[in-house]
Amino acid sequence: MGSRGIVTIDGPAGAGKSTVARLLAQSLGYLYLDSGALYRAVAWQAQQLGLDLEPDETLEEFLAGFAPELTADSRGFHLVIDGVEVSEGLRSPRVTRESSRLAARPLVRRWVKDRLRHLAANGGVVAEGRDLGTVVFPGAAHKFYLSA
Repeated sequence: MGSRGIVTIDGPAGAGKSTVARLLAQSLGYLYLDSGALYRAVAWQAQQLGLDLEPDETLEEFLAGFAPELTADSRGFHLVIDGVEVSEGLRSPRVTRESSRLAARPLVRRWVKDRLRHLAANGGVVAEGRDLGTVVFPGAAHKFYLSA
């Protein structure tokens, strides 16, 4: 990991992780990473394609070929799928429900973990989401847990 370090912000839904992480990233000049956006991207794309990701084989095949463009800066985390910026569309109730279900699947968790680690390889990152300080970035320089 880079010399600028990694900051993780964990906690339950509604605790203010996103707001705090964005503000901290802006003030430090770090990248802002949102693990939830990656889970939502998997759900969104599966819905767009009409896929049933229940069988592990189908899920594994889908994830192997799913490569959204991920960009991050201090202001936000952006996802482009098939040339379309989809970050705003990831917050629908249907995508939220499906992403929660998919987040429990080990294959999806590994896929998200791998992408986050790749994006944070040079450090200078504030990452928010669940299990980031314990599972994704256990060696993070600074770990915070927010509760509502």
